[in-house]
Amino acid sequence: MRYFNKLLYTVLFPSIAFHGYGNSPVIPLESPDWEMVWSDEFSAPEIDTTKWRHIDKGDGFGNQELQYYTPRKKNSFIKDGKLVIKAFKETYKGRAYTSAKLESRGEANFTYGKFSFRAKMPIGKGMWPALWMMPSDMNKLDGWPMCGEIDVMEYLGHEPNKIFGSLHFGDPWPNNAYTGGNYYLPSGTFHDDFHIFELIWIPGKIQWFVDGKLYSSKTKWYTAAPGQKPPAPYNYDFFLIMNLAVGGNLPGSPDATTKFPQTFEVDWVRVYKYNGEFPEIETPFNKAVSKIAPGFKLDNNGDYRLKGKPVDYLNQRITLKVLALDEKKPVSLSKSLKANKDTKLKFSISSQVGQKWQLVIKVNDKVIKKLKVMSKTETDWLDEVIDLSKYKGREITVKIENQKIGNRAKVGYISEIKLD
Repeated sequence: MRYFNKLLYTVLFPSIAFHGYGNSPVIPLESPDWEMVWSDEFSAPEIDTTKWRHIDKGDGFGNQELQYYTPRKKNSFIKDGKLVIKAFKETYKGRAYTSAKLESRGEANFTYGKFSFRAKMPIGKGMWPALWMMPSDMNKLDGWPMCGEIDVMEYLGHEPNKIFGSLHFGDPWPNNAYTGGNYYLPSGTFHDDFHIFELIWIPGKIQWFVDGKLYSSKTKWYTAAPGQKPPAPYNYDFFLIMNLAVGGNLPGSPDATTKFPQTFEVDWVRVYKYNGEFPEIETPFNKAVSKIAPGFKLDNNGDYRLKGKPVDYLNQRITLKVLALDEKKPVSLSKSLKANKDTKLKFSISSQVGQKWQLVIKVNDKVIKKLKVMSKTETDWLDEVIDLSKYKGREITVKIENQKIGNRAKVGYISEIKLD
């Protein structure tokens, strides 16, 4: 979940559109060196207030969410050995929906370990449950996002076979960054049954799993908080959060197909510490960071678009710019940035649902790549990697064009512009 009311992101490393499964786990999930140090099996008749506290608030949480989180037993309770978070369509304290959000803040805080949840998702447009973590003392690193955020699992109810996990970190808003990955069920949906969502967090590396399968592995992050060194910000205490949001910038509002009430069920939560010796992880923080290209801004989900209201993108042309962490100002991609023969340019691109787009990449006005894009859903992205090694030092330009002549296209996006 994106914390606070600061929702515009600079994308640094692969975004939630990335589908890579990473490498092998650095520590096996079932290693005998894992020792369970905290858990909630939800076996008591009531929610354990020595482990969890309720949020009593409904201000949109920076994501334009529609729910009010209440401490009422109607919205969160124990049933059949499971925590049930229940969302209702009802007017409450000025909001159109109610739900619940539980935190272990002040009760349980952790630095490093294995974090396991067994849960079952709701379904329908506008449903946005999450299992995630925030720092116990955000001010220690100058607040969000410099303090970091760890999303163990997020899910959108209109894409019931998909979940994603991510990290948020970096510079002060609006130049903050995130990285993460997706997992798609090979069959069925996350609403049909319970699944196990796990995260291994060790110094310099964070990995995500579904039902024991590794689907994302990250080692690249940073914080602009003064006086901090790698692996900051992920070397401090974090607490656990479970919630079911309704609506918001990411899933959109519920529609006529969304049936209420909706439930998000959690069977158990387990936290393990590692009694072995942590492996040494290389932390390559000094990498190029994408910055906003001229004439563009970041939208609510961290994607690049032309400034102002939705406009005609027909034949618009931009020159991408990047900023290396050891540089003081943005430089054009026509500069080498100490690039070597393996330099690559990475894109994630998307169109307005149903519209056909073409991304044209040119070097010195010569077309080297054309990418056709037509998104079928709001979260449908095309990932592309372009080898720039033989174009080192030349001007790289990008033209976005609508493929249907005469159609005045309204929205198109570029996310994850990265020089690697």
